[in-house]
Amino acid sequence: MNATILALLAVLPAATTGPLSEPTLPVGPSTNLRPVVSAAGCVAPSGMASLIDQDPTDEQLPWRRGGSDKVTIYFDASKVTRAWRADLEYGSRLWNKSPCLDARVVDACPAEANCVSAAVVKTGEDGNFDAIERDGHTVGGHIDFLDTLSPAEKKNVAVHEMGHAIGLKHRKTSHVLMNGDTYSDVFTPDSTDYQNLLFDYGRQEPTGGHTNSDTDNDDDTADDLRCGTRDARRAS
Repeated sequence: MNATILALLAVLPAATTGPLSEPTLPVGPSTNLRPVVSAAGCVAPSGMASLIDQDPTDEQLPWRRGGSDKVTIYFDASKVTRAWRADLEYGSRLWNKSPCLDARVVDACPAEANCVSAAVVKTGEDGNFDAIERDGHTVGGHIDFLDTLSPAEKKNVAVHEMGHAIGLKHRKTSHVLMNGDTYSDVFTPDSTDYQNLLFDYGRQEPTGGHTNSDTDNDDDTADDLRCGTRDARRAS
């Protein structure tokens, strides 16, 4: 080996021994790197300190977790058309990809179950969810669907309003399902929506109960009940 090569080798950094380490990726609300469904089930993502991409003008509360790992929410479709019911059933399949939820479309809610009723209207907003809340959680609600929308808009609105009914707020990002606008080409939740559900429900400890019935035998007027408009969608 000549003197020139030896001189070059002397100034080169020593070779790294052992396997190369992978780059460190940021963790938290600024990334969508975590899988939608974790083997751990309904558990808040590690390092996630707050809900992601939230519209500060919107407000929505999650339901309370019962004795099972999933929150079961019934959607009473007895007063909607066949087309709207099909869109609700489509939405339930999508939202049930979350390990925290069991959304069921039914003709009538079981007694004392988590229940959201639905109806079709001829005028008004594209869709609207009115929540009934108690002690920091949603305990019931009602969805109105505008029947003059196109079939594609109806599907978008149905899945969006179900998103509110299961506890999600509006998102700031445009052209995503939980944005406040109505779209004719957006029908599915994204990873941010599923992460927000994990954050909302994964932080709750199962309480050992399932129903929303009063356990203290007090009149409902003694509880902090609030029913108000939670979502007013507009066409974009």
